[in-house]
Amino acid sequence: MRSRLFAALLVAGCSPAPRPTPEVMPEVAAEYGAVYNDWDEARLRALYPADARLNPEVTREHLAWLHARLGECGAPEFMWSFGKRAARFTHACERGALESSLVLDEAGHIVSARSGAAGIPTPPELLAAANAVLASLPWTWDTKRSFEHNLNLHAAIQLGRCELVRPWVVSERGGLFHVRCDGGRAVLRLGLHANATISLAELLPASDYKGPPIAR
Repeated sequence: MRSRLFAALLVAGCSPAPRPTPEVMPEVAAEYGAVYNDWDEARLRALYPADARLNPEVTREHLAWLHARLGECGAPEFMWSFGKRAARFTHACERGALESSLVLDEAGHIVSARSGAAGIPTPPELLAAANAVLASLPWTWDTKRSFEHNLNLHAAIQLGRCELVRPWVVSERGGLFHVRCDGGRAVLRLGLHANATISLAELLPASDYKGPPIAR
């Protein structure tokens, strides 16, 4: 795994001239994977613009949590793109897979990075929160919300009752879940505060979702 990842990074280092963001995207994903495998704050900072507001300690803790569960991961494989400067990649690991979703600026620096683990047990607090959000459906226009950051009201009304199909990717305090609703399939995006209360809940109907087929 290390040899393949090193080869990808070597190609990135030999580039003779700047190239459009879509071309450098796999190399940035490979470098992100290298930082995941062997933490290096300087390499992480080099992936971002010089003036980026970055908290390396938060990123280090996040990647360490994933690494403890997935082990070493290999080179990135393209999953899909969502615009010219954004794409999602999967990295095969010793246990499960690392998935990274990256958005780059024109210069090829990261402006947004999200990562999670596929194929590992879901943290109990996260699973309980997902089930609690789904149990609160269906909503009406005057539904009293029971968590801080509420679902898109239109989607929560339109989709009706929903049930969990399976977790997709998870981290210590966030995840994506495939769900089945009266109004069709959807993806639930969920985030938690450190005290396990909900910080983010979003329902993406199949019509608004771009990616692999949602599990039935």
